[in-house]
Amino acid sequence: MCDIFERLYKLLKICKLNTTTYHPESNGALERTHKTMMEYLRCFCNSRNNDWDKWLPFACFAYNTTPHTMKKYMPYDIVFGRKANLPGQLQQRTAPLYNYDDIVYDVKEKLQTCHEIAQANLMKSKQHRVAQQARKVNMPVFNKGDKVLLRNEKAGKLDSLWAGPYTIYEIDPNGSTVIIELSKKKKMRVHVNRLKVYESRGE
Repeated sequence: MCDIFERLYKLLKICKLNTTTYHPESNGALERTHKTMMEYLRCFCNSRNNDWDKWLPFACFAYNTTPHTMKKYMPYDIVFGRKANLPGQLQQRTAPLYNYDDIVYDVKEKLQTCHEIAQANLMKSKQHRVAQQARKVNMPVFNKGDKVLLRNEKAGKLDSLWAGPYTIYEIDPNGSTVIIELSKKKKMRVHVNRLKVYESRGE
């Protein structure tokens, strides 16, 4: 299955990125979308929160017909090249009909313009966000063979917040993720923000 996906990425010219577990900053754009969707659903779900699936299509439609803060366009406009038919607009008079050639040309021109402007706005926003995040980030530096503790993300109220110590088996070239050795046969890739240096009581 992995080989099939790798070929599919190559065929469609998709740049696949891997994210580490329990580190939402690695996939911030998607996590922010999920947060917005949860805010929508929280307003309409019942007290037991068990009917969210009924409200999901309405939440998706509301999200797709709202101007995006980074792209400055509605997602619906970028995909279809026209404004969505909102319930209130269906009662208004329809615009005069074009011939088929004019409609195709008009939609194509709108799509090209939307994509160019949205991409420029997105890149500008990304550069600003990356620069802003870089000022806040202070990633620790580890070396191969160091003893570290791993933050326990599923810890209960009385459980230990850190697990370990574990040994760093390998460090990625970018320095943001490392592979730690949980046991002789088990290794795990984690982000450095989830680690801290292990210091024994003797030290």
